Amino acid sequence: DRCITDGVPGVCTFFPQCPPMYQNALIGQFPRQVCGFSNLTPIPKFIIGGTKASHTEFTFMAAIGFGSFENGSLAWLCGGTLKNFRTIRRNCSTLYLRSGSVIWVRLGDLNLEKMEDDAGAINVRVIERIRHPLYKLSSRYHDIALLKLEREITFTRFIRPCCLADSLSDNNSSDKAIAMGWGTVEWGGNSSSDLLKVTLNLIPHSECNRIFTNDSTLQYGIVENWQICAGGPGKDTCQGDSGGPLVVRNNTSFIFRLIGVTNFGKLCGSVSPGIYTRNYNYISWIEDIVWPDP
Repeated sequence: DRCITDGVPGVCTFFPQCPPMYQNALIGQFPRQVCGFSNLTPIPKFIIGGTKASHTEFTFMAAIGFGSFENGSLAWLCGGTLKNFRTIRRNCSTLYLRSGSVIWVRLGDLNLEKMEDDAGAINVRVIERIRHPLYKLSSRYHDIALLKLEREITFTRFIRPCCLADSLSDNNSSDKAIAMGWGTVEWGGNSSSDLLKVTLNLIPHSECNRIFTNDSTLQYGIVENWQICAGGPGKDTCQGDSGGPLVVRNNTSFIFRLIGVTNFGKLCGSVSPGIYTRNYNYISWIEDIVWPDP
C-alpha cells in the first residue's frame, strides 16, 4: 500500500489514488496524516486551486456589496451572476448578514481594490431582494434569490449576461465545470482581490450522498434535480464565493451557460466536494419574475 497511514511510512501520491484513505475521508474519517494533508489542514490553494481570470472572460460575474460607501463600511462579501439588464442571481443564505442587507452590486471588474485596472467596472445600487418562496434558513434547499438593480445596465465588452441552462442535462455531457469568485484562498484565510477561476469535476450524486450524510439541513440528501456536486483534490470554492456562478462552455459556440450557484460545502479544498444550487430547476420561477407575461 503506497498510502501514508498513521505511524506507517509510505510514498506520497495523489489522494484519490489512496483508496482506503479516500473512502474514509469521504465519510469524514481522517487519520492524523494522509496524502496531501497533515493534521486535517489542506495544503493552501487559490480559490481553492484557481488562477486569475482575464479581461472579458466572465462578463456576467458580479460582486455583491454590504454596507455603505459613505461611511467606509462597504465590503464585497460574495458573488452573483448578471441575468439581464437589471437582474442579478445569487443565493439566499447571504442576502442578509451581520453587515446588513445587500446594497450594492459591482459589474465588469477583475480586481476589487482597483478601479483603474481597465476592466470597465461599475457600481449599481440594489433596490429589491427576492428570495425563492420555498427557501428556509434551516434547510440547504432552494437557496436562490434575485436582486433587482436601480437602473438598466448598458452592455459592454466587459459586462454581458450569462445564458441559462435549458435542460436538466445542463452540463453538455461534460464532466467538468468552471467556478469563479473573490472568496478566501484557503479555509479561514484572506479573500482574493483578483477574480479567480477554477475547473471542477462534476461528481455523481450517488457519491455525493455518501459524503453528505447525517446533515439535519439536508432532509432528503443531495437532490439531483435541485443541486449539483462539484470539486476535486485541492480545487474548490470557499468562503466569500457563495452565490457565484458555476458554468459550462459550449465547445462549438464557446458560449457559457449557467448551471449552478455556489452554495455550501465542508472544509474548503478537502476531498469533500462543494454543493451548488442547480439553475435549471428554477428557470420558470426566474422567468416569471424577470420576464413576466404582459
